[in-house]
Amino acid sequence: MPDDTTKPSVLVMTGKLSEFCLPDVLQVVAMSRQYTSIELRRADGRAVGVIWLKAGRVIDARCDRAGGRAALRTLFATSSDVFVVERLPEPTEFPTPLGSLSSLLMEVVAGARPSEPTPAAAVPAPTPAHVAPPRPTARSVSLRAVPPPSAPSAPPIPASPAPPAPAPTPPLVTEGEWEGWDDALLTKTRPGTGTTAGVAVAVASPKGGVGKTTITLNLALSMAQRGVRTLIIDADINGDLLSLLSARDRVARGVYDVLGGSGQLEDVLRDTAHPNLRLAPASGPELPAVALDRGAQVMAWRALLERARHLADLVLIDCPAGMFDTTADVLASCTHVIGVLQAEMVATRSAAMFERGLSALPVAERPAVLGMVVNMFQGRSVASLEAFHLLTSDEPRRALFETTIPRSDAFALASLTGVPVRLADSKGQAPPVAWLFDMLASELCDRAGLRAPVAATVSSFLR
Repeated sequence: MPDDTTKPSVLVMTGKLSEFCLPDVLQVVAMSRQYTSIELRRADGRAVGVIWLKAGRVIDARCDRAGGRAALRTLFATSSDVFVVERLPEPTEFPTPLGSLSSLLMEVVAGARPSEPTPAAAVPAPTPAHVAPPRPTARSVSLRAVPPPSAPSAPPIPASPAPPAPAPTPPLVTEGEWEGWDDALLTKTRPGTGTTAGVAVAVASPKGGVGKTTITLNLALSMAQRGVRTLIIDADINGDLLSLLSARDRVARGVYDVLGGSGQLEDVLRDTAHPNLRLAPASGPELPAVALDRGAQVMAWRALLERARHLADLVLIDCPAGMFDTTADVLASCTHVIGVLQAEMVATRSAAMFERGLSALPVAERPAVLGMVVNMFQGRSVASLEAFHLLTSDEPRRALFETTIPRSDAFALASLTGVPVRLADSKGQAPPVAWLFDMLASELCDRAGLRAPVAATVSSFLR
């Protein structure tokens, strides 16, 4: 791939180390295959050092004049106040990684002196197809720069992080704004004010139970926090969004009522606790006849989504399982699509069916593929690792997102509570896994051409 290191880095998140444990931050960020830096600073803004990560491995570290593992040990022994996470452009080549993050953390925490790898023992990891073969280059290094290349290697898959301990976080927005999420998640309809058409992105998968609704909800919240006016449309009458939010009995009508000619989209839109996020449920307590109609409804969906695009910058549509019937009607009415794959062996077949379903649509009605999200990754499962390796080995054709979502008990707690995963803890603590949706949101903005006010998001998120 071309050398894109002239492109600016993207700020993902920032926070105080008095509120978050550095190993927790590293482990969560390392779950992504994005090339990422974590800069440590003092309260007055002075840089202490920086750690570079990609796909579960520590690429390099810098602290004062030290580098490599010595710098990593120094950073853990040095007092820092603030961390800043940035997504970096992929360089043409990477240096030899210092090692997997999980093993290095164990060595650092245990106080053991890590042994430096010898050239004879170093075995380069397989190079993903989307990364060009490494070649030597010269580059100056600063605390904010991409680390200098040395021997070639590129980590192929995420390492298995240890389960992070819960970390406290301040309120996501102004004090009291999230108060009453459980009791007042859905409020009265608010008319939209959009004047230009946004993008309509279907979230689809050939297989059920892969987490489409979970991905849709949590990604939508991250996008809303970035300042993007976001609208969720629930097209799944089976595993519907309201059930995930424990709000099934709190609406009377939904989008299928609108498709059947009963009212307008604005009539069924519901506010959430975040001012930039609204949702349109699939239906009320009673299923309208149109929801059971096997006939094509592409024109009705097209009209509904066209209206939705004028009410928001981003419309996320949670599709039913499968690539045909209702999902095909939704896909033919969208500008883009995101595929969701579960990190298991059946995922390779699901990916092929995803592509087959899209190719069955007329070319003029086929949405652009933004990418495919690998969900429910289990770093300690051999089968999950093997499935992930098979998916990434064919990455150019399948355009995987670099952010991978792991299995986590935080999702079960969120479902039990009826809120997005970021809000699952009643004590105001955000599970570290919630950060991955911010990284996924950053990728979505890039791929869909959405220009979100990231700086405003960070100021209201972890500060």
